[in-house]
Amino acid sequence: MTYTKDFEKTIKAWAKTRMDSKRYQHVKGVVKTARNLAKQYAPEARRQCRIAGWLHDAAKNWDDADLLAYAEAHDVDILPGEYETPMLLHGIVGYLTGAAEFGLDDAVIRNACRLHTTSGPGMGTPEKIVFLADAIEPSRSYPLVDEIRAQAAEDLDAAVLMTLDR
Repeated sequence: MTYTKDFEKTIKAWAKTRMDSKRYQHVKGVVKTARNLAKQYAPEARRQCRIAGWLHDAAKNWDDADLLAYAEAHDVDILPGEYETPMLLHGIVGYLTGAAEFGLDDAVIRNACRLHTTSGPGMGTPEKIVFLADAIEPSRSYPLVDEIRAQAAEDLDAAVLMTLDR
């Protein structure tokens, strides 16, 4: 699928209706950070990274029971830790609701949304970008975030490892 600027604007507007203003500001920061990282590390996947950024928290306000029910109804392979902490499913559910709305069938965007909180083995560059963008977007403030941001400009994999170590 070819993603256009208009398609991204439509997803952005849809995502905005699914979150409060504080969450929306975070999501805008993730998209901006993902855009900048993708320019450097995955120019061919820039729009996919941004679309994943818009979708990754679209189900963040769902309660645990609804996240589990939706994931089960859509044949998501739910991991034991996700049963224990269903909020971890918000990324994949956000993708799936957006996919249903817009006819998306994109493994890169799906995986980036699914892994944006926890990461996972075998992540490709776009998935790493969205994971890292979620962790270091401008409104994030925690010990070592500035060091991770600086590392992200030099070495994506090292910045991902720093984030996981944190």
